[in-house]
Amino acid sequence: MRRVLAIPMRKLFVILCVAIISGCGSVSNPEAAIDTLQDRPGITPLQLKNIARTLRCYPNLTQLSIAFINDRNSIFYGAIRKNDTLKTIRNDTAAFEIGSLSKVFTSALLADLAYRERLYINQSIQDFLDFPLNGSARITFKELANHTSGLPRIPPGFVWESLGHMDNPYKNYGEEKLRQYMRKEMEPEHEPGTFFQYSNIGVGMLGYVLTQVEEQPYESLLQQNLVQPLGMRHTTTKRSLVKGQLVTGLTKRGQPAANWDLGALPGAGAILSTAEDLVTFGQTYFNPAAHPMQLQ
Repeated sequence: MRRVLAIPMRKLFVILCVAIISGCGSVSNPEAAIDTLQDRPGITPLQLKNIARTLRCYPNLTQLSIAFINDRNSIFYGAIRKNDTLKTIRNDTAAFEIGSLSKVFTSALLADLAYRERLYINQSIQDFLDFPLNGSARITFKELANHTSGLPRIPPGFVWESLGHMDNPYKNYGEEKLRQYMRKEMEPEHEPGTFFQYSNIGVGMLGYVLTQVEEQPYESLLQQNLVQPLGMRHTTTKRSLVKGQLVTGLTKRGQPAANWDLGALPGAGAILSTAEDLVTFGQTYFNPAAHPMQLQ
């Protein structure tokens, strides 16, 4: 994946919003990086050393946007590798593709709808579809959210279909393809609810079914149920809304990487967000008093 974040929980946590994550196998020379990162109150020398050790592995123009969280307090730290120099910058409101962290938001939307009794987490998704699932499969919202649906990581044949645009593989996976997969091709690889198997198509499908429950697009669900109530100013699936803030992704060789379009599967990985907004989300949804937590 090109984009990775660590989710804030409680005590001390780090959110790393990176333009790329691919290991030190890039053309960058870690030994060539000059460390000029600045001290900041609340950040220890060891933490600063770890930031430098991580950033030096990646190509020039790679950014880290970091939040150290302790209870309800947070300290932001931004860094960039530029001209083989590691520099401290302010980027807590810079937008990144957060990739599969979008799945956490999709599960939060599910929890919110369940709390408001718009659906039940153990209810079959079939109840909200206007077509039968292939083979009369019975898959619940919960099984899609916790990756026990039995569905594969990606649909069969997906790799072949995306060979011509591997830099943006989901861009042509529209609603009709998803509905066709659900109607004619979907086959759980094991009995739903019995085994964990990570599935992009499963959580993407979950996001789609939630749009059918509420009869509105995923972006509208996201804004109305999470982003606006929490005051998250820069979280969206629409790049046009964060155009001036969006950090350019990089390949492991340091070239600009294409942004990903998720087609009919935005719930699996289409969200753009900032360290500032992710702290807000984490502090809210990992608070034991938060109503989604009461569903556990």
